[in-house]
Amino acid sequence: MLSYSPQAMASAEALKTVLGEGREPQPQQPALRLYEGEPQYYHSYARIFGWEGTDVRYHKVHGNVSPEGLAVTAIALPFNMLSKANAKRRAAPKWRVVETGNLITTDRRLIIGAGHSLIDWYHSEVADVRLDDIGVYLAYHGHDAHIIDVSPAANPWFYVLMSYLGLNIRQAGL
Repeated sequence: MLSYSPQAMASAEALKTVLGEGREPQPQQPALRLYEGEPQYYHSYARIFGWEGTDVRYHKVHGNVSPEGLAVTAIALPFNMLSKANAKRRAAPKWRVVETGNLITTDRRLIIGAGHSLIDWYHSEVADVRLDDIGVYLAYHGHDAHIIDVSPAANPWFYVLMSYLGLNIRQAGL
């Protein structure tokens, strides 16, 4: 069950109504220079999530065969098992923030301003769009899937916009 506010869902429904009537989203003033005739529909700070694991290290306690060492070993065994289990849990693949920056959505592409570079993802390459508790899941042909979190208040609206731009769906289900 998605946990977005009634206001966020109402905003998404309003955009869905506009698109369902055959109208286009309202263009905004461009945040940066775009191609001629390329309208900007959305601009926001965003977090980009990727499905990744991490390399996590853990401490291992060692004993020896002396009486004191055997006592340390008896204590260390459960500690080592717990430490290793915790490290595996922390390293398990999951959605992790891989990039943050300005996100601009036009009629042709998503532009992500990451550091001193721009990343372009073209809508013609979209394979799947879904609304998730974290944000909007986007899968592009030939690329790893990502989740884009613009904000809890705007994620449903952004999902409807991306369903329209990427998949040409005017009545995206919420």
